[in-house]
Amino acid sequence: MGFLKKIASMFIADREEDDDEEAVPANAHLYLKSMAGKDLYEIKGKAKLKISLLPGKELVVMKIRNGGMDVYDTVVSCPLPKTVDARTELQQMLRTLIGDIYDALRAGTMEMKIPTNEYDLFLYIRKRPSIGIDMDLLEEELSQGRRDHLVSEFLSALDRNSRLDVYVVPKSLANVTALRILRDAWKKYPMVRFLEVESGAGEDFLYWSSQVIQETMRKEPNVAVVGIGVIGKKPPFGVNLKNDEFSSVVQKAAVLSKQDMNTRERMIDAQTAGHAAGISEVGRQQNKDEEFITKTIADLAVEEAVFRMSEEDAREIVNAVHSSESEEHGRLRIIHAPRFDRILLLNLVVDAEDGFMVEVKNGEILYYKDRVGKLQDLYGWTFVEEDWCQAPQDVSVEELEEEAGLVAMEGKYVRELDETLTGNIGKSVSASFESLQKLVTRYDRIGMDMIHQIELLQFVDIIKNNNSFYGDSIESMIREILA
Repeated sequence: MGFLKKIASMFIADREEDDDEEAVPANAHLYLKSMAGKDLYEIKGKAKLKISLLPGKELVVMKIRNGGMDVYDTVVSCPLPKTVDARTELQQMLRTLIGDIYDALRAGTMEMKIPTNEYDLFLYIRKRPSIGIDMDLLEEELSQGRRDHLVSEFLSALDRNSRLDVYVVPKSLANVTALRILRDAWKKYPMVRFLEVESGAGEDFLYWSSQVIQETMRKEPNVAVVGIGVIGKKPPFGVNLKNDEFSSVVQKAAVLSKQDMNTRERMIDAQTAGHAAGISEVGRQQNKDEEFITKTIADLAVEEAVFRMSEEDAREIVNAVHSSESEEHGRLRIIHAPRFDRILLLNLVVDAEDGFMVEVKNGEILYYKDRVGKLQDLYGWTFVEEDWCQAPQDVSVEELEEEAGLVAMEGKYVRELDETLTGNIGKSVSASFESLQKLVTRYDRIGMDMIHQIELLQFVDIIKNNNSFYGDSIESMIREILA
């Protein structure tokens, strides 16, 4: 009996799991079923769970009793292992199961399948995610930049030495920066593993279904995963850190690790989300001078581009952008570039949203960004990708520049009118009229008459998003101003 008492003393659950039980609602209700679906136990109210050594039978069991009851019922039974290490492993598995039951009670789960013997227990633990939280909701928190309870639960799991694999495609400045943020923040966690995976030539992403990722996950199917630069259908216990309309992979990495971004990381985040204009805006918010902003834009543009080209080739495009000049009375910016790289160009041109033209050394001519659709609909340009269009080959350069210059002026008018009308919200009627009058008369002086301006109202976002009556009102105002 002395030997059995010594063994029994190893199992903490001869003491009830009070810490977990206290957090369970008094009205908790959970049906426990076997892995085969057989009814085992109905938990009502605050249940108490414990692990015990069954005297005389050399069985380790998990027992439950409902709140207010005196008798415990056995729901899991396993043979007592012979070695100390095996007994410790069994105890940890059963304590994990108890923790999952308490989590289900707190979450309001109605039904839960649990193992009843050592074989089911092994499979249960093997298939159980190492970090058992709702990863889809966690992704929502990260996209919104919130460090809420799911981020805290995720990090608490790492504090408990939960396993985590981080797959990274190190083929972009944003991905590499996100990797460094997580690696620095999580270097204290021995169970976090960073796996850099190679993508195809010219690609900065890899699919979850790729062979290299699937082979690793197949060996340890219950390990939670984070993907940086990994796309496609993710595992149910996986988190995708990727750029979206709300935030960049850099910001998400900072939120997930509860780290504040430094100045460089903020600039890379701004570049990823908003290109050169994003860096310029963040720089001004931080009261950086123009020299700092201009240098940061150029340096980070080159750093980002070297994942696709040599530094020398990137610098040539930087020089081409810096030497480009506005023509047609400021209506059109023309860049004579040795080669075309849309991301690098957008990372260099701060006022890209007003449109610019690129004449490439190989003879290609491209334009960004046609807000009114006239280049394609009227002049026969061809859509390429993401607000870029390419000029036809059978038209002279002078004519193409004239077409692009007109579209640039119209696009700038559409943008400025939208900003003016948006800024007028909350202003007095007279102040609103005055700001609109200044804009309308300024464009009238450079050749955009009343009819031309009215024709462009259909492209203004604030008018498109409201009703036609609002558009009619602005039309009437333009007529009044220019009449």
